[in-house]
Amino acid sequence: MSSSLPDEAVLSRMSHEELWRLFPIILSGSREEWAELYRRERDLLAEAVDRTHIARISHIGSTAVPGLDAKPTIDILMAVSYTHLRAHETPE
Repeated sequence: MSSSLPDEAVLSRMSHEELWRLFPIILSGSREEWAELYRRERDLLAEAVDRTHIARISHIGSTAVPGLDAKPTIDILMAVSYTHLRAHETPE
């Protein structure tokens, strides 16, 4: 099955306006449920990864700012404990 998207060579020759039509950025008005969606995903991540290995889970990006129009994608940053990483290093 062939893709309907242009290949890399064609994309590299396209203007910004042509690329924006092909890959539009859709903004949404601020939504109260974004904070709750983040909390649900944070809890799922905390369940999937041993909590002792997690240094921090943060809601980042435009959906984390109340009142700001944003792409409706919840961006999450999970920082892993450095101590945990050092404990699992293999000697060279």
